Amino acid sequence: MDGLIDDLDIHINMPGCRTVKTNLFRTVYRLPLKGNRASFYIKRYNTRGWRAVIKYAVLPSRAFTEWEMMRILSEVGVKSAVPVACGEKRRGPVLIDSCLITEEIHEGMPLGKFIKKSFRLNKNILLQELAELAYSLHKNRIFHRDFHCDNIVVSPDIKGFPSLYIVDLHTVKRLPLLSLNKKIKMLAKLHDSLHKLLSQEDMRKLLTLYSLKDVSFGNKFEKNSNKVENLSSKIRSRHLKSRTKRCKKVSSLFTVEIKGKHKIYRRREVEDDLLLAAIRLHRDNLIKNQSVLKITKRSALTIVMPEYSSRALCIKEYF
Repeated sequence: MDGLIDDLDIHINMPGCRTVKTNLFRTVYRLPLKGNRASFYIKRYNTRGWRAVIKYAVLPSRAFTEWEMMRILSEVGVKSAVPVACGEKRRGPVLIDSCLITEEIHEGMPLGKFIKKSFRLNKNILLQELAELAYSLHKNRIFHRDFHCDNIVVSPDIKGFPSLYIVDLHTVKRLPLLSLNKKIKMLAKLHDSLHKLLSQEDMRKLLTLYSLKDVSFGNKFEKNSNKVENLSSKIRSRHLKSRTKRCKKVSSLFTVEIKGKHKIYRRREVEDDLLLAAIRLHRDNLIKNQSVLKITKRSALTIVMPEYSSRALCIKEYF
């Protein structure tokens, strides 16, 4: 499939093709097709560092792993994006480049966004579908390390009811045996991602619906439900504690760079020039005493709206 990789730059530079997501590990493009046909999503993976070079010299690429998992999910009746093509480019055993092309999910919407928009209209159906999705994965011994609402897409079926699709399958494996602990880990991940979107009552109902299908979970429902909720709380706490550490390291979300006399730690989607412009506005506001929320001997807090920014920024300066 070297030809697919060689032509990839031509496809992503075609008119209308846009970048949907980019990080250290992969870049996703949306390529619209002519007429009323569905668009294609092109996922291009990056091979970073000597560890990845060694790893993928003996293992299939993440693109091929995801391609294979789409085939497996189709066989067991779990919905995912329709695969179109997969390609790897190697120099000997060394992986140079890889990509995966899929069809766009018709009117697909991330689960979190769907809940915010129309959950009340489809509440019982959606909870039933979520329980069915989790059970279908577990029944077929499929373990998803990132089983959360951003990796579940909602699309209306023929009757207009919400139908669920699993995406981002490079962290998915089919195991010889899926233990109860692994099921609880997946449910805890889902629980953590939904804790701000669903009430405790809704989450309990979801676990109840799941327990009616999975006997191993339902036999000790209270004990297992508590395990899910406790693990979900631990995941949330771990994320909060590691946030400060994560924002000071180069990662898929954050970057660190030197700009003049400044060392800037920022999210990748926020440009450094925007931050410097915001700091200048902050200083001007302090001099003019405008948009100052709070000022003490140790710190000052202002609200600024830099040019070309779509939203206001809150800046806290320490003296």
